Amino acid sequence: MKVLRVKQAELKKIVDKVNALKADLKATQDKKADLEAQVADCEAKLIRAESLITGLGGEKTRWK
Repeated sequence: MKVLRVKQAELKKIVDKVNALKADLKATQDKKADLEAQVADCEAKLIRAESLITGLGGEKTRWK
């Protein structure tokens, strides 16, 4: 019985560690998804800004 209790205690420590790692993994995956969304948003903004600058390029000469 002593050996069983020791092994159960070791198992509990391992299970707790696995659960902590799973929680850490989920948090990291959520952060990754958020960063990927931010990257997509920035890329879209850059594309729109570039088309705006290109479209306004002709206005510079007209105003001069």
